[in-house]
Amino acid sequence: MTQELKSKYQDIKFQVKLIHWSDYEHESPILLQDINGPCPLIALVNTLILKYEIKYRNYQINSDFTNPDKKEEDDQLRIFESIGNLKKYLMNNVDGSASMDKLLSQLGDILLVFNDIDDIDDKEGESLDKLLESLPLLHTGLTVNPNLVTGDFPSNELASILFKKFHLTFKHGWILDQVNDEKFDGDYGKLVDILNDLQTFDKIQDYLLSEDSNKYLVEKWLELNKTQLTKNGLKKLNLNLNTDNFIIFFRNNHFVTLYKRSDNDFYILVTDAIFNNKSSNKKIVWQSLISVSGIDDLFFTGDFIPSFGDDTFDVMNDENDESYKLIKQLQEEEDQRMAQELQAKLNHKKTIESKTIENDKNKKKLSKKHSFTGRIKDRPKDKPKDKPKDKLKDKPKSKSKDKNGQCIIV
Repeated sequence: MTQELKSKYQDIKFQVKLIHWSDYEHESPILLQDINGPCPLIALVNTLILKYEIKYRNYQINSDFTNPDKKEEDDQLRIFESIGNLKKYLMNNVDGSASMDKLLSQLGDILLVFNDIDDIDDKEGESLDKLLESLPLLHTGLTVNPNLVTGDFPSNELASILFKKFHLTFKHGWILDQVNDEKFDGDYGKLVDILNDLQTFDKIQDYLLSEDSNKYLVEKWLELNKTQLTKNGLKKLNLNLNTDNFIIFFRNNHFVTLYKRSDNDFYILVTDAIFNNKSSNKKIVWQSLISVSGIDDLFFTGDFIPSFGDDTFDVMNDENDESYKLIKQLQEEEDQRMAQELQAKLNHKKTIESKTIENDKNKKKLSKKHSFTGRIKDRPKDKPKDKPKDKLKDKPKSKSKDKNGQCIIV
């Protein structure tokens, strides 16, 4: 790194926040993100810190058991030491700021340890210098090309290579469901074939520039899944990730730290600097990931207790919070869509009720005719025929009560 770049990176600062989390009362420093901040760098640092908090905890719990592989244990201790140095640097700057040049230096040291442990040969080792030189791109941003079928990213991309070097898993949840979707009126099979053939987002963008008559299906799917998360994506994450595990997660063009606490129990580390402005806001550490739209997601404290305080509400209504704007927009669109569906179902219900009432009237008419005929057959022979008719006319008509119930539209 040149002196000019080093001087430049010294002026770039990141807020540091101390969080207390998990049932084991971990105490970890994390980087916070300003508006439009460098999320790849923040996600990488935070995921490293939190992932190895768990690994070190498990190592201490099992320290009484002798590891038969001495080299493996030594390698693990080297990793703990290198990431421990990063943690110490952040701890010394809690409630202050960490400079980018120091962060890049720490990450470079960690990368060297991982590279040595992985026993990379000379040919691949030559690319290590390029990787070290590319670390500043974690600040300016990384280009990614998500695979919408597998939930992964191309292995030759810089982001994939970097995160893999740091022994971190890199995933997204923007995944096509191979099962038929009723929103596509029987054309879903065509969409599946197209996306299975294209797979990556870049190829999909190229396809949308073509004159293919079916490209409207892809456009419709992208519009329906513009949060870059699908129900099938959440299922895949739950299936492929171990519990008590941290990964780097890509969604809404952002890199975040994702934690799988238990089965179908996901949390995103909250890194917006706005959550560090008030003492009550500092308690917020996680945001649940349980819904595609984000409407049902909640904020949680470090020990995973939901936060419903007024301060949380104020934060979510801050005009500068981009996540809130997106959630609010999606919620309004979802409310409008549900209102339209609800109205359509109500109209359909009224039509059915109208037909039911008409059918009931016809049935009553038929019932009266049938009853009248029966009376005629059962009348005494020695009485005039018109008298039973008079009696029937005077007799109150039988009333059939309609069954009224509450219609619950799910």
